[in-house]
Amino acid sequence: MTVTHTGNVFLGGYLINDSLQSLYSVVTLNENGKRLWGRTYTGKGEIVTISECPDQKMLITGTRWRAKIDPKGYLVWETAFSETDSIIAARIMPKGEICYLLIRDHHKLMLIKTNADNKPLFEKELAIPEINPQVNSLVIGNMNQLIALISFEQHQSVNWINTLNGEITGSSRLPNGTIFTGLITDKNKNLLIEACNGEIIVIKNNGLTF
Repeated sequence: MTVTHTGNVFLGGYLINDSLQSLYSVVTLNENGKRLWGRTYTGKGEIVTISECPDQKMLITGTRWRAKIDPKGYLVWETAFSETDSIIAARIMPKGEICYLLIRDHHKLMLIKTNADNKPLFEKELAIPEINPQVNSLVIGNMNQLIALISFEQHQSVNWINTLNGEITGSSRLPNGTIFTGLITDKNKNLLIEACNGEIIVIKNNGLTF
């Protein structure tokens, strides 16, 4: 879900049809909780990310599909991802470009970048040493930076991704014994990591502090 600048709430998920297929679906509410409209879109899957764009239209990203809609839910553009792709998250960068993080062929972690009008800029496999990554959280760091919390079979790490070239510029392995679940940045670009026991760890962008 996301709340727009006008206070409307956009809920993204899926609708089960008569054939027991999951179809991409969006419902909007006003700030008082009254339903405004709902739309179901072509394609099977569920919406994993919904965001407001700088032009006040909405980016909706499904498991194998992406689209831009106007405030009433009508399509501006849409594109399907490959059948072997499973989308994890999408983030709108400060200048309007869109970055998608996804798993390809069940084990490759990929970054796809487009401009605001859906024109492809690049796609690249992220160089991570382990297989079967699980991305727990993805946030925007600096101007051209994404920060990902990734879990592997034996450990978790925080990874800094340069969105200009798709390179991982830094990686920090997190301490064992605690399960970390989320990331957020503050106004000073400090990185806050949430753990399952409620503990907060602060990592400053110019170095690590545990």
